[in-house]
Amino acid sequence: SLVVFFLPDPVAALRRYRALLRAGGRLGLTTFPPQPEGTWAAIGRRLESYLPMSASRPDQGPLAGPEQLAATLRQVGFADVTTATEASDTIFRDREQWWSWAWSHGQRAAFERVPPGELDAFKAELFGMLAPDLRDDGSVALRQYVTYTVASV
Repeated sequence: SLVVFFLPDPVAALRRYRALLRAGGRLGLTTFPPQPEGTWAAIGRRLESYLPMSASRPDQGPLAGPEQLAATLRQVGFADVTTATEASDTIFRDREQWWSWAWSHGQRAAFERVPPGELDAFKAELFGMLAPDLRDDGSVALRQYVTYTVASV
């Protein structure tokens, strides 16, 4: 469910999902709406130059937000589209734990494209960007918004 925006043609994928479902079937998707301005949006923009695909921006295009996603789903034949956007908080012990976590998911695609001789400087730059979100105990708070969407056939 959290991969559709990485596909080369997400609208074609949604059409295919629709074709695979029987009457009464449901599709559930998890996507990222545009994130509020702040550290996490800035880090996302910084990573963009290293991402290999135009689909690397889930907050743009036919899946850009709850309204665009619902309209796209209706366009390809889904009905009863419902969406809910919620905040999801993750607390990292420190910036090093955040760095390890960031290598464990889709951001890794960007990190792997940083030239090896530039990786330490890139890491230091990102750690600097995290400074406003450091808590007194050195932990880092990540608040990310996620949209949950269900549609039926």
